Amino acid sequence: MKVKRFYLLLSLCISCHQICLFAGKFDANTDTKMHVSSASTHNKIGNSMEISDEERAREIFDNVWDSLSAKNKIKRKKFPTRIVWLSGAPGSGKGTNIASVMRIMEISSRPIEVSSLLNTPEDQVIKASGNLVNDERVVAVVFKKLLRHEYANGVVVDGFPRTRVQAMCLRLLAERLREDECNKSCSFKVINFTVSCKTSVARQLKRGHDAVKHNKLIENSDSKSGIRVPVRETDLNENTAEFRYQTYVDKMRDCLAVLSNMPEYYEISTEGNMEAVRDRVYRTLSSR
Repeated sequence: MKVKRFYLLLSLCISCHQICLFAGKFDANTDTKMHVSSASTHNKIGNSMEISDEERAREIFDNVWDSLSAKNKIKRKKFPTRIVWLSGAPGSGKGTNIASVMRIMEISSRPIEVSSLLNTPEDQVIKASGNLVNDERVVAVVFKKLLRHEYANGVVVDGFPRTRVQAMCLRLLAERLREDECNKSCSFKVINFTVSCKTSVARQLKRGHDAVKHNKLIENSDSKSGIRVPVRETDLNENTAEFRYQTYVDKMRDCLAVLSNMPEYYEISTEGNMEAVRDRVYRTLSSR
């Protein structure tokens, strides 16, 4: 009885195997095509993920430009006649020397501080974690802000670009404006204030010390009135101040490599006293 059952099962297995082979032959081409198609799709997805900085910058720029075009169908996009793109390491004196830049460039409008534009709850969470807001959002916010009428005669943009992709978008904007009849007179100047790590740390700590002292004077006064100065944690500790400086340098290295190839890129050292730095700024910008 057991032998009969064994042969019966064996014959069923052989039949099933033959059916499978037949089905395999019948669907061989289809099966191969499915594997090829699947592999091809996988490769395409993989390739799309390996997009270069240049391609990413072009994609972001085109998206932002098209979006601005859609919102400005009635009147043409008019950018400021002069735009100064200002960057600098912590303690390099951007806040101190920005007035000199504006005076030399004859710019009267208030500077655009990029960090203050990124103020949504999502932006705040990203910045609080020490990370950068994504490139497309930053580019869109900055370019849109530049179209405001109050900046028509010129503006200083403080804190852009901060990444290699943003720097490439800035170059693409310069190229597009040169080709645009309405904006071809727009001039760009890219200024990077440089300072040594030692000087940067010393200035950050002094700023923190002065801020704490100022706030204590207000707190101890009878009226307790006055404007308190915000105190950064990095301005109170030498190690964190140095870390902040090095983080900026590391993040800006690739960005500055792109900017340095632009015709009107200037590096200005802010080492020394205020008078020496102010004179250096004046000589660099007024002679161009």
